[in-house]
Amino acid sequence: MMDDQGQGDVWRGVKVAVFVSVVGPILGGLILVMLALCRLLVEQASLGAQGITISDFLGVAGFVGVFSFVLGGLPALLSGAMLGWLTVRQRNFGIGRLVAMVGVALVMSGVIFEVLVFNNEQRGSAVGLMIFLLPFSLISAVMCRYLMLRLGLLYPN
Repeated sequence: MMDDQGQGDVWRGVKVAVFVSVVGPILGGLILVMLALCRLLVEQASLGAQGITISDFLGVAGFVGVFSFVLGGLPALLSGAMLGWLTVRQRNFGIGRLVAMVGVALVMSGVIFEVLVFNNEQRGSAVGLMIFLLPFSLISAVMCRYLMLRLGLLYPN
């Protein structure tokens, strides 16, 4: 039987897992949209065109928004589960453990995508894709940790 403090830690861990699973892909997608927007701005400036049309930006934002959950949903779900478990066990986690958990979740997701989605001719595609997504995942994970600290989901160190 858990005492009240243990019960609160379990709910805190569930909240951390849900927060990372939902907000993580959104933040990663925002980072990708900002990079795509910068690319569009540089491309427009180099061509001497008038500027970015709203349809160009909305097309890129919609594409990245959909694929941030398609490609980032499973790693975020795995990361959220592991970080929620760490929150229950240790009440907090540092940047080092955060980076390690995100890396492990990305490798696990790459293997799962490799087995379930890709055929024999496409082997290695999912792992390469997850390596490409690693910097965006790490930045969004650090941003998630900051937001969770600000919202009170994690205890300060």
